[in-house]
Amino acid sequence: MIRILLTILLILFIQILESQISFNLDITLNRVDLEDEVVNISIRDFDDNGQEEIWVNYVNLDDNYSIELWRLVSYDLEGEILSIYTEYCTPERQLTKCYLFEWDDTRYLIEVYNENINEFCSCIIEMYNFDSNVLLDSEVIEIGETYGVFGYCFNTRYVTIKTYENSCYIYLGLLQGDEGDENGYWGSEMYKFLFDQNSLNLVENIPEGGSKLLKYEENDFLIAFGEGGSWNYPSFYSVSNSINSVTQNSPAVVEEIFSISSNDYQYLTYLTRNDSNYPDYGLLIYITPNYNFVCFSPDFSEILWENSNPGINQIYISTSTCVNTNLGDYFILYFYKDLSQQPYCEVRNRVTGNVALTQESDILPFSINRRSDNELLFFTDNETQINVYSLSEEIQVSADNNQISMAINDLQNYPNPFNPTTTISFSIQNESNVELSIYNTKGQKVKILSHNEFDIGYHSIVWNGDDDSNKPVSSGIYFYKLNVNGKTVSVKKCLLLK
Repeated sequence: MIRILLTILLILFIQILESQISFNLDITLNRVDLEDEVVNISIRDFDDNGQEEIWVNYVNLDDNYSIELWRLVSYDLEGEILSIYTEYCTPERQLTKCYLFEWDDTRYLIEVYNENINEFCSCIIEMYNFDSNVLLDSEVIEIGETYGVFGYCFNTRYVTIKTYENSCYIYLGLLQGDEGDENGYWGSEMYKFLFDQNSLNLVENIPEGGSKLLKYEENDFLIAFGEGGSWNYPSFYSVSNSINSVTQNSPAVVEEIFSISSNDYQYLTYLTRNDSNYPDYGLLIYITPNYNFVCFSPDFSEILWENSNPGINQIYISTSTCVNTNLGDYFILYFYKDLSQQPYCEVRNRVTGNVALTQESDILPFSINRRSDNELLFFTDNETQINVYSLSEEIQVSADNNQISMAINDLQNYPNPFNPTTTISFSIQNESNVELSIYNTKGQKVKILSHNEFDIGYHSIVWNGDDDSNKPVSSGIYFYKLNVNGKTVSVKKCLLLK
């Protein structure tokens, strides 16, 4: 009998070990200047020598947070610096994005600047021959007048190239609007340029596509993310996000696929980065404030599944990637922090939407890139250097966990906003140990409302707007977090107004 019990415990212990994700530190990238801040990272073989390089774009800020200079640095896969490209900026002319690409066996560099001269804001896009550093052409997009810190402004979200019918097109995505001291608005615009014979020519500007841009070989259209909003201080705030299909011919035809709007902060991103299986599983997005995962079919004709109880207890997912596991190629790995700032990683099934694995993580990468041999590289930043990790081994997930749906729903509070009390309700599908806690916006635990065993069904708990010492808390935003059997399954936000 004892031998059987020991065998069972050993099997369980091995299963636990197999379900953990671990990483190896492979490469260290040293900064040229310790004051440099990372903007973005890519992995490419621009030398055509069969050896990929890591390209890092840095900026160096002055005391007023203006860009003094920016660098494009290439490293080999041992971490040695191969090349450094540096440009200096002025307060009136600030770099916003750069993009390096190859076309017809020539390397080009696109630089995008925010230029503010004589109280007028413009977006400048310049095309260089990267090897000779010769300016080939430039285009100016006039944004509008400025007055002090207010007026017309823009933020560059992306600049990239797409090919269509053997031609090279530059796509520039901007968030632009008018900011006042008490009200304002913003929206997204996509600008399409034809790059031909070293010349840039504006083809058209396309609304509702300036936030993110994707292109999959299986689709004959672009996937463009739009973003917009307005405010009238202090009583009104509205924000909207959309996903649109955009044809590549001109004039482009824009068709809305999905949209969401609210009077609260909203965050929409796609999770299927480094995707080699888009035709099989489609596009997966993540949306706040309802913490939804939504999976679209590859042709966007339908929503395959939606999960509004993801177990994410933080509105921002730092980064994500498609991954292979022992069960197949239909999984997503993403990273986030909980309210106590502990990093976590989670693996989710792209087919069912179920969580296959959640664990504390030793790393919190800001970028994940896939090499040509399909190895994933995870980049972290410790302010003195960039550390590059890889998976220690293939991710192991349990077939049982992979088939279990979330067993929690309907976490909410009423009234919201409230003063001085609110009732928090939830339901559970199995008898469980439940902890319900209140956190402030700094991630500090304010009060434990309950930490007890609960029966199956609906439950409600009243919060009197106080802390663990029974002292009233101040007005503001608070988060209430629900843990079931030691695992965070949902977090919601409430507003105390006095």
